[in-house]
Amino acid sequence: MRFVVIGVLLFATAISGVFWAGYVGSVLWGWFIVPTFAVRPLSVIEATGVTLAVKFFSHVPTISKVNESDEKSLMGQVAESVSVVVFGPAIALLFGWFVRLFM
Repeated sequence: MRFVVIGVLLFATAISGVFWAGYVGSVLWGWFIVPTFAVRPLSVIEATGVTLAVKFFSHVPTISKVNESDEKSLMGQVAESVSVVVFGPAIALLFGWFVRLFM
């Protein structure tokens, strides 16, 4: 049962993370691409699609084996996945904001 709850939480985090990355992508696009190349802004949904496509074509998946009885290892992987999904786009947004100060 515990693994089902963790799976559902990971799935919900992944879905919300996709849209969070899309939001960050649309903001960064508006800050840097629109004024530089005179193109139209992207909506969050469009940026989400672009983000998914770029990640699909550029990501090299790795498979790590997890022993289901090793709960610490599983929880560590869950925490790592959540932090990448949440903090990765947040850090990109923070650095983008800082770079934008110099434009």
